[in-house]
Parts: sequence; structure tokens; C-alpha cells
Amino acid sequence: MKLLIVDGLSETRNYYLDRIACEYKNEVYQAVSAEDAAFWMLDIKPDIIITSEILSFRNGFELARLAQKSEMPMPVIVIANDADNAIQAISNGVFDFLLMPVSAKTINYSIEKAVRFIEEKRAEIKENADGERIRIRVKTANGYRLIDIDKLLYCEAEGAYSHLFFSDGSSYYTTYNLGRIEKLIENYRFIRINRSALVSLGNIREINKKEGLCIMNDEKLTQFKITKNYIRKLEAELII
Repeated sequence: MKLLIVDGLSETRNYYLDRIACEYKNEVYQAVSAEDAAFWMLDIKPDIIITSEILSFRNGFELARLAQKSEMPMPVIVIANDADNAIQAISNGVFDFLLMPVSAKTINYSIEKAVRFIEEKRAEIKENADGERIRIRVKTANGYRLIDIDKLLYCEAEGAYSHLFFSDGSSYYTTYNLGRIEKLIENYRFIRINRSALVSLGNIREINKKEGLCIMNDEKLTQFKITKNYIRKLEAELII
């Protein structure tokens, strides 16, 4: 299991780390803010997040809300100083709400619950996915075509048409514009990363904020320009 510990102070992160059982310390990552955590979530896809309630810019509860949008279950354990924030924790989908000072027994019991939750959810997803094939219909010059949504990597606008690219290396055009495609697949974890490109969140390899690039996880490592506004939108949608 991959654990991500999030807090702005190294002392606090070490406090949490010291209380985690050795069996969970094989893959532990650290982030200093919710924004930093968002990119870790995109890159390493942690299984469990342990965070403080107070973070810079976004708090731990908002981070939990982002994690709810992830493709796979990602329980968030929030360690707080104020018991009055329990309602806020529940409303944001926090998996477990612990109060400082937290003991090793308490934090490890919470992690164990999260592990069981993840295993159960993954088993459900696998069971539901067996034999299931999600397809949508798009218009072509000669009629219609059915596409497998799980194989679609990204779409590019080309005038009034859209160019669709798939994980098997194939591509073809549809007479639907990019806005129409965006509406069709809005429930399948795709996001607009500039005015002319729509990409699968699950197939993003890297976001290079310095150079303003979104790099896809295909054989060609396809790159798209992405502005600061779209980066902020991606961080808000993370994900996930």
C-alpha cells in the first residue's frame, strides 16, 4: 500500500510517520501542501492519504473531496486538533477523523480499516467490470461509430471536426466538434486542458507547470500546452 502524508511542517509529518507500523512504511511519500499532494495523487496514485486538517491554500477536508473524484478508492484520514470539525469532515467524504494527540494504535487501526475498505472496493469494481464494455456513439462522415471509452486517450479539435486517439494506436475523425464530445464523455473522467484538447485523466503522465505542458502516458508521450488557468482547473478536478 502506498501512503501519502501531507502537512506543511516536517515535524508533524515525522510525528505521523513515527506512529505508523513498519508493515506500512514500505512506500511512504510526503507532501507539504494540498497542491503538492494533488500532483502526487496524479503521479504515484497513493492508496491512502494521511493529512492534517490545516494546510496552505486548501485544507485537509478539501483534499479529501478531491480524492473522492479519483478513479480508484483513495481513503483520506484527517488528523485534527478540533473535534468541532467532525461534521465538516463527514460532508467532505473523509474516511476517518482522528484527534491529536494520536497514538500509534489509533492511527494503525485507522490504516487497517482503510486497507480493508480498499480491498473490498477493488473487488467490487473488478466484479462489476468483468464482461462490461462501455461504448458511446459518435457521428462520422458516413454515419455513426461506436467507441470504447476505456481505450480513448485524448481528442483534438480540428475545425468543426474532432480527431480521436486510442490506446491501441488507432485514430479517426468525428463530425462532432470538441464541445459536443466533451458533453458526451463528461461522466468518464475526461478534462479539457486547453481550448483544443480533451484528455483522459487516467492517462496523464505528468503536468510540467514550469513549461506549461501536459504529457500523456502513451507510447509517443504526446504533449499538450496547458495554461495556468487550465492547470488550476485540473488541480480542482483531480485527480484523480
